[in-house]
Amino acid sequence: MAFFTNVIDLQAALNACLTVHNCEMLTETVQIPDNFVALAFERLAELTVQELIVSCNILLDLFFFLILFFLTDSLV
Repeated sequence: MAFFTNVIDLQAALNACLTVHNCEMLTETVQIPDNFVALAFERLAELTVQELIVSCNILLDLFFFLILFFLTDSLV
């Protein structure tokens, strides 16, 4: 199991994670010193918020599409 001893290397690895899944895989496969754990949780929280925003935007787009569909369908 890999072990991060340098905060710069850990930060670079965390920044390379583009999804929550990537971040979880990284944190499960390496040992992170206790004083660096906050960095990992911070990155995981950022990615979670990003994915929630994207999911909400997709749902809103779908909702508005359905409203437009039913409105235009009822006018015909």
